[in-house]
Amino acid sequence: MKIFYTGVGSRKTPAGILRAMEHLGSLLSERGLILRSGASEGADTAFEKGCDKVRGEKEIYLPWRGFGKSNSDKYFISEVAYSSVDLNHPLPSSLTEIARKLLARNYHQVVGYDDIKSLFIICWTPKGVIDGGTGQTIRVANSLNIPVFNLALMGVEEVVEKIDEILNERGEC
Repeated sequence: MKIFYTGVGSRKTPAGILRAMEHLGSLLSERGLILRSGASEGADTAFEKGCDKVRGEKEIYLPWRGFGKSNSDKYFISEVAYSSVDLNHPLPSSLTEIARKLLARNYHQVVGYDDIKSLFIICWTPKGVIDGGTGQTIRVANSLNIPVFNLALMGVEEVVEKIDEILNERGEC
């Protein structure tokens, strides 16, 4: 059975956290987990770089073809994804069409195209605040009762420990 996780974060993620995300991307790929992310500069690309280092599986969801110089073919955004923006964003009516596309693709980062939820989300946001595109991913995850591990609020060792607990509960370790 395929196990997905979502690795995302602010474009302002500090260098030390980016290195940790790259490490986690490699570690989780080596354990057979499949990365879902979005090709945004910073955290997304750090997770993807780590995944690629060990030739891990990944699903990179884009708001449009070629976003972030990615060659991913996952740039279709479903109506359900657009609806998730209306349901989960605090001010959906204030968004431009481009912002709606960016935020809607975050839904797919959490559930893919196949509606299989990620097991957990790993992210970084400034001061741990739910804000921006990563905030939308967190809101979607919260609405689906998916654990969110924010590296602004917890250390890498604690995140790995929590992941191990989840995998052990599922009998996956």
